[in-house]
Amino acid sequence: MVDSKPALLCVDDEVSILNALKRLLRKEGYTLYTADSAEEGFEILSKKEIQVVICDQRMPKMDGVTFFNKLMNIHPDIIRITLSGYTDVDTIREAVNQGHIFKFLLKPWNDENLILEIRQAFKQYELISANRELNNRVMAQNAELKHLNDHLESLVKQRTEEILIRNQALELSRAILNDIPMPILGISSDGMIAMTNYALNDLFKNVSRFEIGKFTDDYFSAEVTQRIKDSLSDQSCSHIESVTLEDIVCNIQCVPLSGKFMGKGLILIFQKINSIDDV
Repeated sequence: MVDSKPALLCVDDEVSILNALKRLLRKEGYTLYTADSAEEGFEILSKKEIQVVICDQRMPKMDGVTFFNKLMNIHPDIIRITLSGYTDVDTIREAVNQGHIFKFLLKPWNDENLILEIRQAFKQYELISANRELNNRVMAQNAELKHLNDHLESLVKQRTEEILIRNQALELSRAILNDIPMPILGISSDGMIAMTNYALNDLFKNVSRFEIGKFTDDYFSAEVTQRIKDSLSDQSCSHIESVTLEDIVCNIQCVPLSGKFMGKGLILIFQKINSIDDV
């Protein structure tokens, strides 16, 4: 089970300093680790989850600034505090300015001040962790949003291509209907004229042409109009013979639409018999 208490590592080559820190901090509720050398400090850091490190500046083999420079490359989020009993302030101030050290405290320290600085260090760590978590969440949400946008763009592109294909197919269908060599009239379920083709217009070029938006009863007798309505109502093909439109006599075949357009209209196919003058 992972220890949920905040963890603090103290590194100092003087055992008396480490013992003093233990006595001072034992009531603060931290998990406290100590090391009397930089090497031992790195060994503990490799095994334990540490949030704050306090390190003496003057130690044999590796001083505090060098220790923290190396630590920052390995664990950049750990908060770093330097303790020093010497006056090499310029070196430490430069490290503070470069962000390698969070705080620099002189020995001998003020107990109350040190406790407050350590508490502030843990708060700083929590803030960094929260910001990192928020940043990761934002990045994840941005990635998800980008994925959704990419998918949406792909979907829009696909739908656009489908619409273009359907429009092309519709235009082609209209061209084919127009060029069919038999007179065709398309009407809706309420009898409104929805389409005509070239052959129909050529057949009735000497009479009033069928106009889109007008109705069958504007052109046909009441009897013929009723026959057309019956064919649409029964959804059955029917044949109307000898329909006269001015001087043109035709047979008309009524063909109801099928599939998803069933009941929504029908096609009238005209077959010229003769003109009245020739009958």
